[in-house]
Amino acid sequence: MNEQNHGALLIIAPNAQEEVERFSGFRRGMLVEAIDLKKKKNLVLLDGMASIDGAVMLDFAGICYGFGIILDGSAKKGDVGRGARYNSAISYIAGKEEKYAVIVSEDKERGLEIIDNHGNKQQRECKQ
Repeated sequence: MNEQNHGALLIIAPNAQEEVERFSGFRRGMLVEAIDLKKKKNLVLLDGMASIDGAVMLDFAGICYGFGIILDGSAKKGDVGRGARYNSAISYIAGKEEKYAVIVSEDKERGLEIIDNHGNKQQRECKQ
């Protein structure tokens, strides 16, 4: 994902497989056969999936179940200056269940942000 000239969104959730099945059932994303993203050979697949509009969804074990996911969720206080990727992510992950959003911004100054379901944020620099 470092080579991309566009942003990306990863959602990490314990129930990723069930969620992707739900989203794909409503034609809101693509369900794929489980892809172990801990295997280096599969990272090229991640790069391709992340280049498509929507989120890539994986579980805590690093298994990817879908991409191009159009997220839902209850509207939360957002930030109009941050755009759809950020605001969709925080609305989707908000709640009691442990979930994370990894947002790679198109804005090089923002870099990469990791946000949990409580709104805690960590920012990292994206290295080229």
